[in-house]
Amino acid sequence: MRESTFKRGMALFVKSFPDKETDYDVMWEFLRDLDDRDFLKAISKLVMTTKDINRATNLIALIRDHAIPEDVSAGEAWGDVLKQISSIGSYGQPNFKDPLTAKVVACIGWRNLCLSENIAIERAHFLKIYETLAKRNRIDALTISHDTKKLIDDVVSKIGNHEKIPT
Repeated sequence: MRESTFKRGMALFVKSFPDKETDYDVMWEFLRDLDDRDFLKAISKLVMTTKDINRATNLIALIRDHAIPEDVSAGEAWGDVLKQISSIGSYGQPNFKDPLTAKVVACIGWRNLCLSENIAIERAHFLKIYETLAKRNRIDALTISHDTKKLIDDVVSKIGNHEKIPT
């Protein structure tokens, strides 16, 4: 995300929840990997659906929960593939809303899916690949950058030395 987007989103948040103390450096470090649109959508959802945020609320987790797009199950994704097969066929160009579905279809091959003589086998391959890539995406989302690890180590060190942590 661009820093200017982060500042815009946090300005909206601060206006909506003026009593909530936040450490902007920590927030930026843990949220900067989000897409601009997803971040602003998360802040908007938070502002529209939350009346009050207490002092103990983990704001980073709350924003991330609102920013993560609703997951499509492997079965729903397969249903979208079947709809596209029946509507556009092997000579058409499929268009999937879910990028993971598009990636799995690219792995298997659109023409292979459309012309398969045993769609049950293709379904099994699709579901397996989809679940594998979805799991990989979840793991990648949890990977901590070097800068984030350094920030965490600094905060833990300050706690250990009983220093005041900026809010």
